[in-house]
Amino acid sequence: MEDELDYGPFDGEIPERLEEDARIKGSSRNLRTEDAENLITFEKEISLYQCSIQKAIMVTDSHFHLDKMKQQARFSGLPIYKWKDGESVYQIRHLIANYAFPRRWTTIEEIGEIRRDRRIRSTAGIHPRIVKGEEMSVLSSWITDLEMLICVNRMIAVGECGLDSSDKPNSKELKKQVHVFEEQLKLAKRQHLPVVIHCRGDKKIMNMCRDSLTNFLEEDHPIHWHCFNGDTEEYRQCKAMFPNGKFGISPFLLMDNKYPGYRATVCEMKLEDLVLETDSPYLKPQGHHEASPGLLKEIIWKLASMFHVHSEEIARVTTRNASQLYNIN
Repeated sequence: MEDELDYGPFDGEIPERLEEDARIKGSSRNLRTEDAENLITFEKEISLYQCSIQKAIMVTDSHFHLDKMKQQARFSGLPIYKWKDGESVYQIRHLIANYAFPRRWTTIEEIGEIRRDRRIRSTAGIHPRIVKGEEMSVLSSWITDLEMLICVNRMIAVGECGLDSSDKPNSKELKKQVHVFEEQLKLAKRQHLPVVIHCRGDKKIMNMCRDSLTNFLEEDHPIHWHCFNGDTEEYRQCKAMFPNGKFGISPFLLMDNKYPGYRATVCEMKLEDLVLETDSPYLKPQGHHEASPGLLKEIIWKLASMFHVHSEEIARVTTRNASQLYNIN
């Protein structure tokens, strides 16, 4: 409903009109008795207004695909993602939209639309799996366009980008992936922006990915290991190389049938290293009707049970981590 949209005062704030009325009513020290009574009543109303609103615990979806969601037949805009758990209320405060396919990069009209929704931040990059079928001239053009897109539209990160051997690229195709990846790393360094890393494949691919990162970025560069599904050893290696890196915990956590060892790895990770992401609408756990940012509710519950802490702690720490990684308030 329109009066529930998260574009007005945030939970716990007093509308400017009420504050202005309070200043006007309290501006005179020589109030008549009736005016004084009215002022007292008004101040009580403000107090009741503040008490009646339960301050929501804010949550961040650090990675989703708005461009893909908009292609869905029934999409009519992002709703307010808000839910209650016991006595606590949770609300998604920020959603980071990832544009990783050049042919679906945002248009001027879309950028204007995105900016009207204050929850959304954006990143842009070139996904490694689309490199395979493109000529180098096209890829070079995309790399040039990418820097302009990021600078003009004040994107908050480069990526997702990286390496992917899941569709079995040959050596020439893999070499192209490495080139495009490293060009994006150079861009991230020039623009002082975080990098969103997509790395899928065997340990050789993971080593190649880390080699490129260490060759082009400083140790303190902020990195988002998107949908991280490596083992404990890979987690420790990545953390040692880039201490400021954060690891995306995704709906993999809800997909035991497909990722049976994932929970065991996550249990070995530090909560201070984690950010939450849904990668929606691509990841749909079994038994769920849709893949959307609303899956954060289930991810938070699952993490809370695994780390033996309250859901509030998971929400607060991971939201703080995302804010630090992407420099968002």
